[in-house]
Amino acid sequence: MFLNGKRLARRDILTGTVHYYISDYLGSSNVVANGSGAIENESDFYPFGGEEQITAGLSGQRYKFTGKERDPESNMDYFGARYYGAGLGRWVTADYSENGSIIELPQTLNKYNYLYNRPVYGTDPDGRCPPCVGAIVGGVVEAGFDLGKQLVNNGGNLSAVNGREVGAAALGGFVAGGLAVATGGVTRPAYLSQKSLEISACMVRFGPC
Repeated sequence: MFLNGKRLARRDILTGTVHYYISDYLGSSNVVANGSGAIENESDFYPFGGEEQITAGLSGQRYKFTGKERDPESNMDYFGARYYGAGLGRWVTADYSENGSIIELPQTLNKYNYLYNRPVYGTDPDGRCPPCVGAIVGGVVEAGFDLGKQLVNNGGNLSAVNGREVGAAALGGFVAGGLAVATGGVTRPAYLSQKSLEISACMVRFGPC
């Protein structure tokens, strides 16, 4: 059973017993309890996913770091697109996405590191390019904002919308969103705004930059 992408509980098929998950802000399964509130499993997790087990009363509890299933034979976590080794703090295969590298951020050039070596800032939903989601959201938000602003200024006349300006805003938001996720939100907003403005201005004047 899930809520907003996080596991709340699971029910054993054979016995019908329900086990409830109490997770930290990253979604790691710190505590598993039964219906009466008794703790069945309790673990602490290190930043890169290593487990310090405190109580192990429930056999078959495989949902560990960020809620992902841990294979008992390989001890690897399955994220969907690839496997992650918590003991190594690295993916066991490279990220096949070509969109995850940002030249200004050297950590993004390593296709094996987990979350650009910033594991406490967020999670990787499926083992693929983490800044891509932020980039897409940033692009859509900036493009929508610019489009709305133009429509308000020209009285809702869609034919008067400057498509190049909307595209420039989208690209600026794409870069800002990707950088924000890649740096865990620690990149200075002024820097992001400046990069967005530079790209937008370049596109409006000269086309694709």
